[in-house]
Amino acid sequence: MALIPPRRIERDRFFLGGGGPVGGGAGTAPGVHTHLEADITDLKAYLQLAGGTLTGEVSFTNAKTRLTNVDPSLIWKQTGGAADEKTWRITARTNQLRFGTLNDAESVAGNQMVFNRSGTSPLRIDLYGAVRMLDAGAGTDHGEFSHDGTDFNLAMTNTTDYNITGLTSLVLGGAIAATAGRINIGADASSSLVIGEPSTLRGNSQDGSLVLHGEDSGAIVSFTISSTGANLAFSGASGAAQFAIPLEVNAGKTLRIRDTTNADWGLFSHDGTDFNLALTNTTDYNITGANLSLLNGDLFILGAGLGLRVLTDTGKVRVGLSGDGQFYHDGTNTFLLNNTGTMFLWNQANTAMRFYTNGLLRLDITNAGDAVFSGNLEANGVISAVSATPTFRWRETDAAADNREWDLVADAEQLKLRVLNDLFSANNVMTVDRTGNTVDLVNFLAPVQVSTFGVGVTPISVPTVTGSRGANAALASLLTALANYGLITDSSS
Repeated sequence: MALIPPRRIERDRFFLGGGGPVGGGAGTAPGVHTHLEADITDLKAYLQLAGGTLTGEVSFTNAKTRLTNVDPSLIWKQTGGAADEKTWRITARTNQLRFGTLNDAESVAGNQMVFNRSGTSPLRIDLYGAVRMLDAGAGTDHGEFSHDGTDFNLAMTNTTDYNITGLTSLVLGGAIAATAGRINIGADASSSLVIGEPSTLRGNSQDGSLVLHGEDSGAIVSFTISSTGANLAFSGASGAAQFAIPLEVNAGKTLRIRDTTNADWGLFSHDGTDFNLALTNTTDYNITGANLSLLNGDLFILGAGLGLRVLTDTGKVRVGLSGDGQFYHDGTNTFLLNNTGTMFLWNQANTAMRFYTNGLLRLDITNAGDAVFSGNLEANGVISAVSATPTFRWRETDAAADNREWDLVADAEQLKLRVLNDLFSANNVMTVDRTGNTVDLVNFLAPVQVSTFGVGVTPISVPTVTGSRGANAALASLLTALANYGLITDSSS
């Protein structure tokens, strides 16, 4: 733009064209006011229509300075500086007041700060580029708020903490992340981090892990996550929630682990008395790669159709510190094994103990200690009965009343063969007395009937005595018969 013809205002005098000074000094030319008015009008028209450049300093002392145009602008040009970094502007355009930059040719503009309005009400302030807040001292500490084209970033330099105080709540419509530091929520029990649906508290971008902890002098103590009116869910695309401290679930609350379709789940809870693990729409509960250890407690399996299953022919149910008690199946047979001490099958209740094969009762041990076998009893060794009166008893199930019971009892150094009625009232049939390992007496308490008989000789049938009693023939025949039984030695003549 061309320079305005030499017209200037200098202190209280005007210099117009080639004329002399006009003002309050000496030598004022007559009629100069007419020329002054004409030249000011010419200056106004020149600036409005042709444009121009004012050189030097211009001071305005009136109350208002007004720029009027479709897009009125104020432009600053630096005479020094790098290329395309010398020109600045303030422009009013489309309900906005824009503070920005221009290239040297003033053909490319960029916004740095924009004030937006609606009528006389301010709407917002738009900032382009990073915003830096310096400390009030040396300016070495600062916080910078910026956008990298994808994310908004808040960076702190030479600063320990970023504190937000005096707020009742801080509402975030997106994510908040601390990539190399931490986010502290308050210093008292009333402070909290509230995440509302559908917002998400996310972990780091490397493995998706999320670490929550409470601190007290650097030592991890505890933290509380509460949910009102809804479930609190932990989930991950490639892993599970990990807790470096005990996970506490309040009384009456449930820890639920779902499958990827949310159709099957396991519930772990406490009902005020017991801990409960409930599985829904799930066939099995599997523990792989580790042992299941119960310390100072019991494993209860409750419910119809439920049981403890070891689904492998190499797996064993072991008890004892060294696993000496074992119960397992080898693919063909089932074993109950004890590797040390004595094995006890102990029925603590006041009931019987029963053993079945093929669905049938084979051995019934009553609470009184009676063992009832259904089948044959075979022993390759000695069967011993040890008591004050050891007894073996037989019962004929097809005999008449009071004719069923027999027993053989050792009592008072006698072996007694007895018969008993159905009320177990007994009578001796035969007794055997002893002294040491010598039999003193065999006593038959009922008639003895034999078909053959002999003492120290080969038994023979019942003999017939013949001959006349009036003579010696009958006597001779009797003596012969007695001698044949071994009862006498016949030395008669």
